[in-house]
Amino acid sequence: MFGTNYTRERIRETAAKQFADNDDAEVKRLWDKVYVAFDQWKQEHGNRKPRANLGMLSDLVGQKPIPFKKAAPWQCADLLTPNPIALAFKLIREEYAPFRAVMNEAGILKVLALLIIGFADDARDDELVIAHEILIEHANDKKWLTIEAIKEWKIRANLRKGPPAASEKRSREAKKKRSTLDDAINALFDKPDKPGWNMTNEEITDFLCNKANWGYERSGVLGRVKTLATMHRKKGREKALAQCATK
Repeated sequence: MFGTNYTRERIRETAAKQFADNDDAEVKRLWDKVYVAFDQWKQEHGNRKPRANLGMLSDLVGQKPIPFKKAAPWQCADLLTPNPIALAFKLIREEYAPFRAVMNEAGILKVLALLIIGFADDARDDELVIAHEILIEHANDKKWLTIEAIKEWKIRANLRKGPPAASEKRSREAKKKRSTLDDAINALFDKPDKPGWNMTNEEITDFLCNKANWGYERSGVLGRVKTLATMHRKKGREKALAQCATK
């Protein structure tokens, strides 16, 4: 099963081969250059109100945003699973010049291998699969430096699972995404003193969209808010009438 500690260690071993001729000081200098590019992107484009676990209910109630100055660059990138490998792919897609300069100078294989060695445990399975396959199959091919190559590997990763498996995976992910949003909306109405009761649908939508990236356009969030808020308000009215009737 992919994602086990054993599999991730094997992937790390493959990545480590890229540094067989480098000492620790050289590896540290490369990481310093990568981090400088990451941090420059953070200062220029990062979310000024990052949160500890983007998109999770715990981020909506009770937790304060991470101070921007203390947040890692990948925590400011509105990533589903914040980690350096995911941020690297984002900057490749966006053709962010400072990061691309580091890749061109050090070699993209070494940059990718460095991130795998340091952060394989933090990456999602699909991100790690793509990074690993690029590393071992495109060692002498510059094609994978392109945005199209990343898209190609994502498609191929799904095709290897077969159409039914890929469809089931998409369905599970869609249900999980919707459930996370539903939980966040419901949390605004689960007690009488919660703020949802005194907010309009538009205000609730703005509140949610400012808290996290739910994987939907604003109109999609608003549509779900309308459905669930209407249900809660109806139940609230029915409960109030029932209490009045018993007095």
